[in-house]
Amino acid sequence: MEKVYMQITSGRGPAECCRVVALVLEKILKQAAAKGVKTEIVERETGPLNRTLLSAVISLQGGDYHALIEDWEGTVQWIAKSSYRIYHKRKNWFVGVQTFTLSESQEATEAEIRYETLRASGPGGQHVN
Repeated sequence: MEKVYMQITSGRGPAECCRVVALVLEKILKQAAAKGVKTEIVERETGPLNRTLLSAVISLQGGDYHALIEDWEGTVQWIAKSSYRIYHKRKNWFVGVQTFTLSESQEATEAEIRYETLRASGPGGQHVN
């Protein structure tokens, strides 16, 4: 049975986006259970504040996981006032949801790795390389 992985990430967003990651994860897990999709939290990176996540990776297997992916994949806009900064005017918080599968051979071979050494002279900055 095929296993698909879904990553939910706040990217470089503020604490509010990290809170949205945790909320989206809860909603996805509930929706997956309703659709008969087996889920497992593979990785969870805690955020800067309590009840926040920088990112989470879950595995999806069985059931109607294709419909779940269609519902959530892409950029999710969460509209709510900031619960951390009361007087903050912004109400739109964004998180990314992406799916991927792992291939059978996950390890790189020595033939696939290329080493290069570069040396530049003169003034530094963006024009060195």
